[in-house]
Amino acid sequence: MAKGQKEGNNWVLSSGVGLDFNTIPTELFYIASQDTGMFSAVSDSEGALLAYSNGFNIWNGDGELVTPEGFVEDIINLSWNTSNYQSILIVKLESSISILYAKYNVFENDLYLAELEESGLNIIFQDSLIVGDEEGYWQQNRLIAIKHGNGRDWWIVNQAYLTTDWPTSDGDAIYFYSYLLAENSSGHLVINEGDYLSNGYGFEVMGEMISSNNGDYIVKAHGKELLLYSFDRCAGQLSLMEVISDVDMISGFGVAFSPDDSKLYVTTYSSFNGLGLPYSPSSILQYCLDCGMDIASTKDTIYQFPTKNFQFYGMKLGPDGKIYLTAGKIDLGVDDPLSDYQTHFWVINHPDSLGAACDLDTASISSGGRDLSSSFPNIPNYQLGSWRGSPCDTLDDTNPVAELTSLPFKAYPNPVQDYLYIDNPLQTTCQAVVYNAMGQEVERFDLEQAGQTVSTTSWPTGFYQLIIQQHNHIVWRQSVVKME
Repeated sequence: MAKGQKEGNNWVLSSGVGLDFNTIPTELFYIASQDTGMFSAVSDSEGALLAYSNGFNIWNGDGELVTPEGFVEDIINLSWNTSNYQSILIVKLESSISILYAKYNVFENDLYLAELEESGLNIIFQDSLIVGDEEGYWQQNRLIAIKHGNGRDWWIVNQAYLTTDWPTSDGDAIYFYSYLLAENSSGHLVINEGDYLSNGYGFEVMGEMISSNNGDYIVKAHGKELLLYSFDRCAGQLSLMEVISDVDMISGFGVAFSPDDSKLYVTTYSSFNGLGLPYSPSSILQYCLDCGMDIASTKDTIYQFPTKNFQFYGMKLGPDGKIYLTAGKIDLGVDDPLSDYQTHFWVINHPDSLGAACDLDTASISSGGRDLSSSFPNIPNYQLGSWRGSPCDTLDDTNPVAELTSLPFKAYPNPVQDYLYIDNPLQTTCQAVVYNAMGQEVERFDLEQAGQTVSTTSWPTGFYQLIIQQHNHIVWRQSVVKME
């Protein structure tokens, strides 16, 4: 890990257990346990814990309560709910700390921002950013932060439905908000209109939403499906790339990319909870994104609980390149001693590796007897830098939220099977380069002034990046999916 990129090195869980990634091996620390499934934390650039919050209160790195008066009232109508743990998000800017929290109950559905000074954690302001219900949207409390292409600002992304009802109905459009968070002038809002419809199953609200480590993709566990989107870090726009079906009988729950973004891990939801659904044990699944095959066909069960009354809760990629998981008991009425399942962190030691080679350790780190039946803190990827060579890599420092414009290149159809049509709006020839998901160059050619047709029959099935260059500078980039 590079020096000065340790803002995400301390994880705090509602169980009162923390993980310190500044040490090798990773060490535990303890805080007072909290009756909430929501947590976020932030450290300074050298890895010292600065603050953490459960959405109701804020503590400094020494564990002292520093909540400003009236910080949050009735943030959520369920005080402990693992499906709502992405309702709180702390993001560190250069000289301040922003705390975003989705205030959700039956009557309100707002996204709020509280900005704190790093020195002393003094509150600067608190304001409502987005009002969902009044515009007919129901936000799903899936806050994630992705570095803007300039490497300095952040996109805050949240999912919403064009409905105020739950469960959602078959055909409800899925929307995304992208809110630009900047040091001196936040406020640029992008609303991504829904290009996929809810299946109305009801369990789509359970799944996690995360971004890939390179910032190019967003994945959402959506009931029995995984929705994979490309993300434009300059414009804050999402584009649906693929729907991975038949993930589980009930629902996907947690999701995590491997460090090189070549593998996608999913935990599934156990149905043994009085819902009257078919028995479906909680599992860890792996999908291969760079195997040159249809993604759904690469599904591999890494682990499945042998007993029906346990399930996985949190799953998160750590700063050390390993994926951490927590598990808990779901038949809460039975007063049994804690199992090793509940009191140990599970770890996937080599998540870039395929199948059993990923090396799952089911009892890696003991919690010291504490119940770990909770989700991991919502912490963004601070190691992601600027999108080098992109149109927004050199934004004017005096206007970090200037309206972004991009050249009207087009590459279609996407997904593609046999031929890709590329439009060139420039009055000159450009160079086009295609890379696969491993970053290997697949094809390089001159893009004619009028555009041209490119055969993709030799490309294996998978994900690609189409880069358009002019005078050795990137002027446009597009994610492309190759289908069989």
